[in-house]
Amino acid sequence: MSAIIDLSGKTAVVTGGGRGLGACMALELAKAGADVWIGDIIEENAANMSKQIKDVGVKSGYLVGDVVEENTTKILIDEAYKKTGRFDIMISNAGYIILDDFLEMPEQDIRKLLDINLMGSVHADRNAMKKMIETNTKGRIINVSSIAGRTNMGGPFSWYCVSKAAVVSLTQGAAIYGSKYGINVNAIMPGIIRTDMWEKILDYLTPEGGNRDEVFQANLDNFILKKTEQYPIDMAWLALYFCGPSGDNVTGQCVHVDGGSVMA
Repeated sequence: MSAIIDLSGKTAVVTGGGRGLGACMALELAKAGADVWIGDIIEENAANMSKQIKDVGVKSGYLVGDVVEENTTKILIDEAYKKTGRFDIMISNAGYIILDDFLEMPEQDIRKLLDINLMGSVHADRNAMKKMIETNTKGRIINVSSIAGRTNMGGPFSWYCVSKAAVVSLTQGAAIYGSKYGINVNAIMPGIIRTDMWEKILDYLTPEGGNRDEVFQANLDNFILKKTEQYPIDMAWLALYFCGPSGDNVTGQCVHVDGGSVMA
């Protein structure tokens, strides 16, 4: 169990929780004592993560589904509630990236970015809030945005930035509505983490015969003040802060863990 935050007796749902950042947050919630349900589009990842959570000594389950579908998170939340009798924490982490020129990106790709990154969080937030209101739970909702949601990086990142900026506004609107019911809504704003998503970015950015590590470092130098990468555990610790007693009076905040990329 986490020595810092005790979430024993609480139930959490994490979308995109089968790998990377989502998996790390899910596991740290479990170590803090929470029962954790995983949503993911890849069954192998979801099942493996759910097993790791059970091995910690708490309850877990998973659902394979696409957050673009409105009912996916509702089904996941209802299942977690049915098995534990509680629903306290929603982490909307599922995300997607497509890189292309601002004018050249096909409209269907722009819509896919908005469907997954924005509407996936819309569905998660609305379904979570409805359940929390129904059960009179003063819960916590966390959206995962990005430094890309604060300052448009331009170039091939432009439309991804647009989708993540929308998550910032969603977080603020949800926090305003949730405040009437004691529900706190915040966002985590990661910097550059070398997850599978960044490997996909490097596939696009690295010229033929180029060095991926050098390209990655060049992006750290360009976007991160400390010129160092961030790690999933950095985001997990912030999620624990939001979910524990330390986060009782924190809502509507979009907190950067980005090595000084954005200062506000």
